[in-house]
This record gives sequence, C-alpha cells and structure tokens, in this order.
Amino acid sequence: VLLAAGAGAGAGAGAAARRGQSKEPSPVVDLGLASFDSSVQDGSPWLVMVYAPWCAHCKALEPTWRQLASALEGEVKVGRVDGSAETLLGKRLGVRAYPSIFFMHEGVFVEYGQGDSRDLARLTKFARGGWKDATPAPWWKAPNSAFGRATAGLWHLPGALQGTYEGLTESGWSDHSLVAAAIMAAVASGLVAIALLDCCVAGGFKLHLE
Repeated sequence: VLLAAGAGAGAGAGAAARRGQSKEPSPVVDLGLASFDSSVQDGSPWLVMVYAPWCAHCKALEPTWRQLASALEGEVKVGRVDGSAETLLGKRLGVRAYPSIFFMHEGVFVEYGQGDSRDLARLTKFARGGWKDATPAPWWKAPNSAFGRATAGLWHLPGALQGTYEGLTESGWSDHSLVAAAIMAAVASGLVAIALLDCCVAGGFKLHLE
C-alpha cells in the first residue's frame, strides 16, 4: 500500500512538473532603456504599456495585457516597461500616469487615451488600426522618430556619468578631487579653444594683409 501510495504521489508530482515545463513563456516583452531602441526599431509595430508594480490599475490590466499579447502575436509586438525602475525611459516616453499605453511604428508614436476603456476588444482594435484615429506625437517628441533616435544617447548620459563617478570613487578619488579635476578639464578645454581661435583669426588677418 505504501509503495502504491508513493508511486501515485510520484506520478502526480511528475505530471505537475510536466505541466509546469509545458507552460509557454509570456509573449509580453519586458523593455528597458538599454533595450528599447533596438527592440522597437525591428520593423514591427509595437504596443507598449508603462506600469508601476504598486499601481492597482496596472495590476488589474495585467491579465488583459497578456491576453492581448497572445491575440496580437505575429501582428503587433506587445511590451511593457516598469516605469518605477526605468524612470529615464518613462520621461523619454512622456509618461504622465500609470498605466500609459503607446503604439509605435516607423516613427509614428500615438498614446492610448487615458480615459478610454482598457478592455481586450478596445485595445485590440486600437493596435490593429484604431491608433490612426488618434493624434500622433510631433516628430520632435516621438522617441522612435529619426530625431528621437538621434538624441537617444542623451538619455543614456546620466547613467554613464553615474557609472564613471562610481568607478572613480571606488578607485580612491574623493568628491573634492573630482570637482577639481572637472574644473581643470573645463579650463584646459577653454584655453585650447581660445588658442585655436587666436591662430585662426591671426592666420586669416595675415592672409588678408598679404
């Protein structure tokens, strides 16, 4: 009896494990500042939600968002951004509230209305062409436009500076030393610029006299 019970328990555990292994990964793509540009510029239309883990409306939308990703698979890629962790990306997207939903494709950037219903049917319609009825963001505000991509590096600058600062402080540099070095670098750059300008002006003046 004990052997039979053990075998039954083992079979049940094996079935549960197989069910867990057969569970398909979510088609929702997690995006961050580092992966955003390379992802949304792959030629596919994207529907992206910016959420916060503590947001009740975001939690309520999560099951619908997964269903939406499955329904649109092969047509529109569905992604999400944790706005509480990716604050710079949230600012770049112009997020004003959670959740915020954006459609983007080939330079077109359209926000889903904050007051619009977020049910599966409405979101599916929006992703499949309903976005055309909304007003797109101007080219200079669209993060996926040519201008937005060209200025994307500016959004990475704070992180790069923070990494440089942390690396230097770990190497033994004090804050006072870093400030002094920054001032000296700025002064040196200014002196070089003045010298180059002086040479150019003097050379041009001499050429004019000749």
